[in-house]
Amino acid sequence: MTDDGNDQRLGGVGDPSTPEPSVTEPSTASSGQAPPPTSAPSMGRLVSVAALVSGIVAAMIATVIVVPAVRMVQDGPDAAPEPTPVAPETSVDPAALEDLDLDSPVEAITEAVLPSVARVDVPGGAGSAVVYREDGYLITNNHVVEQAEDIRVVLADGQRLPAEVVGGADFADIAVLSVEAEGLPTATFATEVPTVGSLAVAIGSPFGFDATVTQGVVSAVNRSIVAGQQPLGDLIQTDAAINPGNSGGPLVNAAGEVIGINTAIFSEIRANAGIGFAIPSENAVEVADRLLTDGEIGPAFLGIGGHDLDPQDAEMFDIGVAQGAQVTEIVDGTPAEDAGIEEGDVIVAIDGRPIDSFTALAARIRLLEPGTVIEIDYVRDGETEQAEIELVEAPDVEP
Repeated sequence: MTDDGNDQRLGGVGDPSTPEPSVTEPSTASSGQAPPPTSAPSMGRLVSVAALVSGIVAAMIATVIVVPAVRMVQDGPDAAPEPTPVAPETSVDPAALEDLDLDSPVEAITEAVLPSVARVDVPGGAGSAVVYREDGYLITNNHVVEQAEDIRVVLADGQRLPAEVVGGADFADIAVLSVEAEGLPTATFATEVPTVGSLAVAIGSPFGFDATVTQGVVSAVNRSIVAGQQPLGDLIQTDAAINPGNSGGPLVNAAGEVIGINTAIFSEIRANAGIGFAIPSENAVEVADRLLTDGEIGPAFLGIGGHDLDPQDAEMFDIGVAQGAQVTEIVDGTPAEDAGIEEGDVIVAIDGRPIDSFTALAARIRLLEPGTVIEIDYVRDGETEQAEIELVEAPDVEP
């Protein structure tokens, strides 16, 4: 491993290594006031998780911080005023969008999807969620609820119900909640990657303002970031306004389908700056189904350490590829060693899908289920080779 602070590890513990954080954690005081601004990191930019609570602060890595919600619950969830219940909708049918006589596509999308969006109250703040199953199961971000003992879900019809965490996956930032309810209006989840430039509508409770709708486009796909020490990949980037409290809420396309679960923002101002990220629906649903089946799940494990391939090094040493994940360490007795991966190899694809960084590689591997067999493309001495590898469960070690 080099000592330049850029190496990450997908080896001994299955996680990237943790360099010294360049910013301090926000205060977790319950005064209801946001903490003073932290000093800017040397890289000059901050990646901030876009939910929720001053009382739920994840550890930071490099340029990652957690933004506390502005709307604070002074005395816990029970201090919030009880909304007046109204008759619940029984279904959400995005296919009926064409039949709605409304003035704009966004208005039609809102009419169809809003009944399935909920607020998640936790001690100290709030996030968002979307109804996954009509029998009381909702999807949200893991960072919204991972440290909360008292969780309440406020449905779109005004019902305020206690909720339990069925399971959470920090490596995917997805959690499933359950409430005692039947006949809930469920969202429809897209099965395809959205097109760059297509309409994107974010719905949630930023700063505690329920049923907030913001409009933008899909700015990019397959983005990779590190948030709260966790590498997240395959992300959808959008310029739809996303702020603290939006985490766990849906990003929706023009057909009224959920294309992603809003999870993070990239900002120098600790609020929306036009670069937000959502976990693709396909990934969110896959993880949610695993959580509903098993309760607790872990990431897959490859067993390497490495860093992003430096383009200058690639040119200087004629590596044969301009970007990828360069291997700097092989952990003994791991799938990578068994497959013959060596130090200096540059991994460029998994199952035919390009890999442009070590963060992208880490995120992609961790999201897969242990036991999955993958095909890795890597470059060695200027030649592209392939290896078939069966992933294992990440070792459970002390932090």
